Formats: sequence, structure tokens, C-alpha cells
Amino acid sequence: MGSLIEFEVSGFNYDIGLAIGRAFRREIRHYVRHNNAQLATHWTGRIGTVQEALDESLARSARAFPRYVEELDGVAQGAGVPFRDIYALNYIELLEIDAPYTRGSDNCSTVAVPCNSHYVVGHNEDWTSGQNDVYVLRARYPTGGGFLALAYFGYLPGMSVGLNSHGIFHAINYLSPRDRRVGIPRTFITRAILDAPDFKTAIHIARAHYRSFGQSINLFRYGQFVNIETSAKRVAFSRPRGVFLHTNHYLHPDLIDMESPGHMQWTLTRYGMGRDYIARHPRFGARDIRRLLGSRDGAPFCFFCIPEPRNEHATLATAIFDTRRLALRVIRGNPARSRGRTYRLRG
Repeated sequence: MGSLIEFEVSGFNYDIGLAIGRAFRREIRHYVRHNNAQLATHWTGRIGTVQEALDESLARSARAFPRYVEELDGVAQGAGVPFRDIYALNYIELLEIDAPYTRGSDNCSTVAVPCNSHYVVGHNEDWTSGQNDVYVLRARYPTGGGFLALAYFGYLPGMSVGLNSHGIFHAINYLSPRDRRVGIPRTFITRAILDAPDFKTAIHIARAHYRSFGQSINLFRYGQFVNIETSAKRVAFSRPRGVFLHTNHYLHPDLIDMESPGHMQWTLTRYGMGRDYIARHPRFGARDIRRLLGSRDGAPFCFFCIPEPRNEHATLATAIFDTRRLALRVIRGNPARSRGRTYRLRG
């Protein structure tokens, strides 16, 4: 992994997408080719089926979120790739919706620490090594407002960590529900949350649409915090107290039965080690976040991941934020050893 790229853009949704597509044309074309090859292997002999799934999903996304379909159209035009290929890239669930009893790769860990009237939050962004990479995106709208996000090349921003000018922060954890279906990709849900003007709207977005999959959405605004766990058809909310940790399995009692079997050792081991660490540090605070997220204890079932024979995951970056400030501190490398750089929404 090289140094972290920062990109700033202004405009309406299509303009934002077009600028991103032009700026990262090489990277986007590379990841689109990689995704197309994966889809061809996964859907061998069923090309008609995957095209039908794309058609149905796109129709639902266009009705619910036309602005973000326009944004992806801009990305496709800027990068010089077919729109359907960009949409398929963002429809991550295409590699999982027809496999209801297996889990995909575990991704990401989030820890939140209450500090009087605000929260300090840390998030490790993990993905399979070589499948994609992240950059820092700062966007502004001509009508006012904007957002700051840790984004992936070719994907709608919001699927990792982000904040907006209304003071809404979010961090996302992968979940693997049983009730998968053809519907709106989770990338569209998190993109809409990135623009949410308030908690009520963000919660409505998370629960109201015909979702294809599920995820854990951690929402913050100053001293407010709500964790939203979704499957394709169900949703559960909690307002955690004390230090909160989420890895990649369902925590809410109402959704535990939605968990897909397989590969649970990864997330359960990491979660157990994290809870033990927090219990051993009764004054666990903001300084401990980086130590926990940088831990290599129990490798390969650890928080900070590097590619190795038994683990194809890599921690691409760590984001730290304080809900009093419209900024992200992003660390490339082990957060226990590196301080990273602070990126502010207003530049």
C-alpha cells in the first residue's frame, strides 16, 4: 500500500462522480476488470440470471436513490467504463446473494468511547488484500454542505467511515445475513446516510428501503450514538452505554438468528479478544483505541491485519474521530505506532 490519496471535488452528484471517474480512471478500470472476472467465475453458466438481478436491483435503486444512480453514471463516464459494470461493482452482494448459508470475508472493527458530552471512535477498515484500496474524499455541494469520507475507488462513498456538514458521523461493519435477496445494494444505503441532515433521517434510510443485504451502521452526532443492525428484511436498534465494540457478527438479540454460519471464528475471536482487553482496562479511553485497533495478538484472528498465508485480509487504514470536530484522523499502517494525518471537512 502506498501513501493515502486526498481528493477534493465540488458539484452536484453527477459532477462529483464524473470528477472521481476522471481522476481515478486507471484504478477504477483495474478494479472493474477484477470484479467482472469474479462475477464471470461466480455466475458461470448463469449470465442471464445475473443480468436479471442487475436489472431488478438497478430499477429499485433508481426509484429510491436517483441522485446516486446519476453519481455512478458520472463515475462510469469519467472512467470510460460501461455504467452496468460500475453498478455491478457497487452491487457487492452479487457475489453472495445466491449463497445464503456461507459468509463472505469479515471486514472492519469499530470501537466507540463515551467522553462526557461526546464520543471518540476508532475504526479499522479491512478488505481482502489487492481487491481495492481507499482514499480520502472531500466533497461540497453548490447548494451548501458536503461530506468527508474514507472512500473506495469506483464505489459510492459512505461504505466505510464518513461525516457530513450536519455533524453526522458513521462507521460501517460488514454483516452476513441469511435472508439475502435481489434489492438495493448496501452501498446506496450508506451513501444516502452520508448526506443525512439528522439522526431521524439517517435511521429512516437504514430501515425503510428494500435492501439486498445487511450491515451494522454506527451513527454518531455529538453525544448521541445509535447502532443499527440490518438484514435484508429486518432491523434492530440499540443505544449502547459504555465502551462499545463491533466486529462482523450480529449483537442484537433480535437478529442473532439471522447470522450465516461459516467463518465465524474470525469475528468471534476478534470480538472476544477486544472485550477482554476492554475489561482489563477499566479506564479504557481514547488513547486505548489505537492500541486495541493496532493489536496483532492472536494473529491471524487479530485487529490489525496484514496479508499472510492463513489470512487474506489487510487493514487498509484506521480512522479516528471525535464527534465534537468535523474531521477524521486517518492512519496508514499500524495505529499503535503511527499517528496519521488529520483531514478536515472545511479544508
